[in-house]
Order: sequence, then structure tokens, then C-alpha cells
Amino acid sequence: MKKLLPAIIFFGALIPDVFSQERYIELVRKHSKPKFFIETLIFPSASPDSVKLFVDFKAPYNFLVFHQKEGGDYESSLTFAVEILTNKKAVNRKILQRRVVVKSFKETESKNKFISGAAVLDLKKGEYKFVAEFYDNNTQKLIKSHNEELKIETDASSNLEISDLLFVSNVINSEQELVLKPLAISEKGHYGKAYEAFVKVVSHNEMPIKELTYKLIRIINSDEEKESVVKKGTIPAKSMVAIYPNVFVASDERSSSVSVKKSKQSFAKIVRLDIDSKKLSNAKYKLNITAKSATDSIVKTEEFENAWITMPYPLYDIDLALRLMEHILTPEETMSLMSGSEQDRHAKFKSFWKAKDPTPNTEYNEVMTEFFRRVDYTFFNFYTPREFGWRTDRGKIYILYGKPESMDRKFPFNRPTEETWRYGPPINKTFTFVDKSNNGNYKLVEENRSSQ
Repeated sequence: MKKLLPAIIFFGALIPDVFSQERYIELVRKHSKPKFFIETLIFPSASPDSVKLFVDFKAPYNFLVFHQKEGGDYESSLTFAVEILTNKKAVNRKILQRRVVVKSFKETESKNKFISGAAVLDLKKGEYKFVAEFYDNNTQKLIKSHNEELKIETDASSNLEISDLLFVSNVINSEQELVLKPLAISEKGHYGKAYEAFVKVVSHNEMPIKELTYKLIRIINSDEEKESVVKKGTIPAKSMVAIYPNVFVASDERSSSVSVKKSKQSFAKIVRLDIDSKKLSNAKYKLNITAKSATDSIVKTEEFENAWITMPYPLYDIDLALRLMEHILTPEETMSLMSGSEQDRHAKFKSFWKAKDPTPNTEYNEVMTEFFRRVDYTFFNFYTPREFGWRTDRGKIYILYGKPESMDRKFPFNRPTEETWRYGPPINKTFTFVDKSNNGNYKLVEENRSSQ
């Protein structure tokens, strides 16, 4: 969680609710930028002085530039160019073309649909500059650039090599190959989602790999270097999959996959690490990985964040989140939850929602997430100059019951605009709102319970 403001700022009713709105706006401005993802992963190859550089990207639709076509559809066409430089000279490059067509303008603003691509480049070990550029094909304008330094070193003390950590959202295991679909969110995990972790291990002196051990550690406080071991395991040789050293990529507009061909006799292995991802918190972790053969061993440490990329805005500030729970709490309950130290408020907030968690054996709380997702919706859709979205009558009903099964709006002659929301089972209610002041703040005028 981000650093919290002092408790006194949000305590009780001493400060006007306008401060909550201003804090909400501040959080939206800070965290609402389109989340573009790109990652570079190094995989050892058959030769000890060479590697395979795996590059992938994933961009949400609201990052792209869409242009409306004559037929009414919306199109975005993108060029993804990768260049590897040493001493300002290019040693390898890849260019990918991507195109996506959607039916509605609303879909162009989606944060949860992506255009993606991936490539594998051969490199000698050494120091490089990695440059990736993204161009809108319709305007030929640069819309995103990414630069990083790559330092690919050799561990002369061991004949073993371990790849970077590859997070995978799906695995297809056939007799001839393993097809892995990368999670592709910048070498991070995805909080609340099921995903798996893989590494590739190569023995360059052709000594069989005996085992791989790993320890997953949660980093509790990076400043004080506090840690907590949450998972560890040992993978014997029989549980590793022997593969040919090369890595192949298949990619289209919507997704990319990594293919590794199986081999009965190979000194390259692909290894799955059981990290039980759905039990991981929205926190930082590191994996200590050790591979051993009869003659060598090697240790690799990978740090990553289990990122909540679609976290509702109020959850960046627990004190704000507590104030926005007014529709499900009494004033006394609100005061109780908001009292105490910062640590106390965190603990009480977590305890309150844990009691309502439909999947208590996982870290992700579907009920809490849905509640604050609804609060976000009211902020963006029901705000008026005189009232905050969650305080409006429509906002309150939306927070309590969610999206209605149907919405009808009428414009009666010489009467205020009227909006009716209908909910089917198990709610079985109909709500009627009227815009009496003609300023967009619809007031609830009628609530009926319908028969089942």
C-alpha cells in the first residue's frame, strides 16, 4: 500500500467530505495512466557464450491510438521495433506489426483488453543497450519508447545456467512440446490470478542436472530487510522436462506464446516452480533458486512484485476506503474502524473484509474488490457539481446492488427526466430516479419489490 496520510486528516466528521473527493481525485490522477508492459528475459542457449533474449509487450486498448473506419469500426495499427546496440551500433533487431479492430468507442477505452507481441533474439554475452519503440501506423508517430541497459554475464565458476523467471498464465503440454503463454506484465506477478513460474536450466558440460531447489520469500520491509519464507520446494530430475535449447515464439494481435520442443536426451531442462500464486499477497517477493549437477551448482535470485494492476483507487489509501464504506456501516462502526493507530486501522479493515471473503484460503477477496470497484464506478459516472458520485441516490443503489439488469430512461413532456433500474433474482427490485433539478443528480422517488 502507498504511504498513508495521518489519521487525523480523515478522522470522523471533523473534516468536510470534500477532502475525500479531493483525495480521490489525487489518487485517480496518480494511478490512472494506461499500464503499458514490456519485459526482457534472458534464456541460456546451447552455447555457453550465447543467450536467447525473449522480449514481449502488452498494451491495453486505452494506451493505443484508434481511428474510426468508414464502416464505423475502430482500428489501431501498431509497429513494434526492437533494436540491440553495442557501441551505438545495431547487432540485432526485430520489427512486429500489430492490428486490432473493435466495434465501439467504449471498447477503445478498455483497460482490460490488450494488444501484444513477442520475439526472440540471439545475442552473445556482453553489455548492450536495449531500445524498443512503438509507432502508430496511421500517423507514423512515436507513441512510446523504452530503453534499458542489458548486462549478460558468464558465471565462470559453474557449467550450469538458469534463465530469468518466466511467469505463465497458461500451459499446453503435448507429447512433442510445451507451449507457455507469458503473463507479460513486466516481469511481475498478477495478484488475484492463477499463474505459474518456469525457469530454463542448461548444463554446458553435459553433466545431468540432479535437482533444483527454491525458496520463495516475502519481502516485508525492504528498508529493514525483513523477510518471511512462504514456500519452498525441491524438484528432482525426473520432474524436469528435457527440451531442445532453442525457444520459439508464436504471436498474433491478441496474445503470444513460447514454445519449447521436448527431447528425450538433452542437457537443457524446463522446470516449473510451485509458488501457489493465488495465495500470494499484493507484495514484493524474491525467489532463491539453486540448481545442482554431479559437479556443479549455481544460485540465482529473482525479485518480483505480485502486482494488483486493476486495484480500485480507494485501496491505495485505507483511511479513504474506510470513509467510503458509509453505505454498509453505521456511524458508530465507522468511528470504531477509523480509531487507533495506522497499524490498528489496517488490521481492522482487513479483518472486516476477511469475514466476508468467499474464498478465505486465497489472498484475493472478491467481495471487497467488487465493493470498491462499484465505488469507483460511481465516482466516474454519477458525480455532479453538487454531490460526490458515491453520495448520490444512484451511487448508493449501485454500490449496494451492483449493475442493474436493465436501465430505462424516459423524457416526459414538461416533466423531469426519469430513470428506472430493474434487478432480477435474487434482488427482485425496481428503483425509479428523477432528475428534478435538471443537473444530473437523479433522486430516488420510488422503490418497488417485484415478484419472483
